[in-house]
Amino acid sequence: MRTNKSKPAAKDVCMLLDAWDVPADARTLLKTIAQKPGGLRTIDRTLKLVHVLAAGKNEPITERLIKGAYERLSSNGEGA
Repeated sequence: MRTNKSKPAAKDVCMLLDAWDVPADARTLLKTIAQKPGGLRTIDRTLKLVHVLAAGKNEPITERLIKGAYERLSSNGEGA
C-alpha cells in the first residue's frame, strides 16, 4: 500500500544511512537531500550511483561524489 509523507522521519533517514554504511562526514548532505521531495527514495538512488562511482574510481564515499550523483539524478538540475 502506497503512503505519502511530506518529509521522512529522522530515524528512518538514519536507518537508511546506517544500512548503506555512509561515513559520518557525508551524512549531513544526505540528510539535507532527504528533506526534499522523494526523500528516502532519492537517497537510495543517489547512494546506489555513489557506490558505483566510488568503486569505479577506487575511492571512498565523499561529499563530492554524493553531490555529483545527486545532480545527475535530479530531474530539475537543482543540486544538493
